[in-house]
Amino acid sequence: MPDETPISRIAGLDHYQAIAFETAIFPKEIGPLYCAMGALGESGELISVLYDYYTANIDEDMEITREFEGLLTAVERAITACKEVERLKKLARKGQITLPKLPALPDDVKSRVKSEQGDCMWYQAGTAQVLGYKLSSVCQQNIKKLRERRDAGVIASAGETITERLASESVDRLPD
Repeated sequence: MPDETPISRIAGLDHYQAIAFETAIFPKEIGPLYCAMGALGESGELISVLYDYYTANIDEDMEITREFEGLLTAVERAITACKEVERLKKLARKGQITLPKLPALPDDVKSRVKSEQGDCMWYQAGTAQVLGYKLSSVCQQNIKKLRERRDAGVIASAGETITERLASESVDRLPD
């Protein structure tokens, strides 16, 4: 049975990483690529939430510049691309498409990946900061969601909520 650390007692990012990884169900030989594909898919979902909100709440009297229209078009394309990467990632996890077994990353590539991960973390921290919450609450909420999905047997299915996942055509239940 996985560690059932109370969510309120997650003691930092390293602890969060260990607890969150208990729910990992992907072929380890494609791990770095799979996780990066997942990060891209989730980033697409994040920008999609914000895009939907802002485009639904644009004031009629607001002057829309060509640059802003161009930004909206670029974001729409990025959301579409992220959804496709997420779809392919799920197929790879299920073994329905084959990603090549990748060679071990050399130290210089690992260093670049680590640097880019830091940049991604900065933006996650910034998003939390400007919205007025702490990264610890993001981690705590995520562990709660992952555990609920795991306990319902729908951790690898489509949809944000358990109800959506159970209703999904792509329910991919974990073995008992």
